[in-house]
This record gives sequence, C-alpha cells and structure tokens, in this order.
Amino acid sequence: MSRGLGAWQRLILAGLEHTEAIPVGLVATVRYGNPTRSDLVAVRRAAKSLAEAAKVRAIYMWVPTWDESRFTPQLVVTRPDSDIQGNAFPPGGDRDWIVPSAAKRPDGSIGVKLSTRATASMLGVSHSTAARYMKTAR
Repeated sequence: MSRGLGAWQRLILAGLEHTEAIPVGLVATVRYGNPTRSDLVAVRRAAKSLAEAAKVRAIYMWVPTWDESRFTPQLVVTRPDSDIQGNAFPPGGDRDWIVPSAAKRPDGSIGVKLSTRATASMLGVSHSTAARYMKTAR
C-alpha cells in the first residue's frame, strides 16, 4: 500500500479547494476526456476511501445530463463542512460511507447543476473543454 494519498484522491481534494461539490464522474471525464470503466472505478474508489477517512462527504444528487434532457443520480463529493445535502438515493441501496439522502422520492424533480467552470479551473482546463468532455461522456 502507498503511504500517502493517491493521484485521484489528491485531484478530488484539490478540486474541493475551489468548489463546494464535485460530481465524481466529471473528475474522470475532464481529466481523460472519454474515461474507461477502470478510470471511473478508480475515481469512485478514491472518493470512497476519502469519505471513509472523513476527508470528504459522499452524497448522491440528481444532476442534469450534458444536454439537460433528463436527470440522473450521481455520486458527488463535498467538503466535510458543506451544507449541501443529497437529494437522491444510491442505486443498489444504502452504503455506510455515503451520507443518507433527505429525499422522499427519487423522481428527478430536484436537480442541482454544479459549476462546470469551477471544476474546469480546478483541473486546469478551459470551460469549453470541460463542456465538450461532458458531451462525450453520456
């Protein structure tokens, strides 16, 4: 095992210095453009280990797709002291490392659009590059 934080963990924590919440899938998408399944699994594993160490809070939120045609439940990490609350339930049931949702029903009626600009600046790419990557990651 490594002694310090991994690359994905450092990237997530660096992003949370600039914004209050980050969708986990967007981190991999902006970093690699069209991430593979292993990239998405790795960033989710990094989020899980940070949440278990209480360095971040993991929640599920209804987030609009790139074209805003529908909402999907997404794993989002927030700062530990953030007031942002989850409004969706994790697919497949509750997990002990995810903060439970206060939502009564996961129908997509409440959606939170997290800033692409803040995430792009955190990862060192332009807003248009981040938006283009979001379009390719459907």
